[in-house]
Amino acid sequence: MDNEWTIRPKIGFGLISFGMTVEGVAGVSSVYGPLDTVTEDADLSAGLDDTFALFSQFATEEDLAAVRAAVEEKAGQQGRQEIYNGGRVFVMYEAGRVASVMTSVRENRTNLNDTLLFDLPAVDALKLLERANGAPGRYRSTGAAFDNIAVTTDAFSIVTRGQVTPLAASDERFAERTIEAQADAYNPPEEAESWIIHSFL
Repeated sequence: MDNEWTIRPKIGFGLISFGMTVEGVAGVSSVYGPLDTVTEDADLSAGLDDTFALFSQFATEEDLAAVRAAVEEKAGQQGRQEIYNGGRVFVMYEAGRVASVMTSVRENRTNLNDTLLFDLPAVDALKLLERANGAPGRYRSTGAAFDNIAVTTDAFSIVTRGQVTPLAASDERFAERTIEAQADAYNPPEEAESWIIHSFL
């Protein structure tokens, strides 16, 4: 199996490890194709001096320093996304370090446990992920999350009126399947009640 395209749960994807710097990823980019796009959230700290000058008459220096520190810390956490090879691989960063790697169906070498995930029928891919997870997945809309291995999918499944089913190959969304390997499980507390736990095994 092609190890450059292997999901390594909570460790990384192929040659890309979670926590790797932008420069580190650049060092292995020849494997994943040309870098097409880089996007970064706006720098929240831009223009602080002008803003603070305007409000300096209403706030103490200590207050302004505290606000500046908070804004600059938030700005430093903003995400960067690199897109390789026509949207086959997406590398997402937090604070300048790799936080997740997502591959699309256009990169069918993506594998887990020596099995090509995108070559499988949706239900078989979900079963494989559930086995690797050691527990049922969580499902919402067309997304699924497997917390123990920190892997999420989109367009392999669908929730309709509280029922979870594999997405049919005839559904146009099936052609846009993605798999994302993450450093940590995706489980925002505010979304907890919107997911359905389901087993395909």
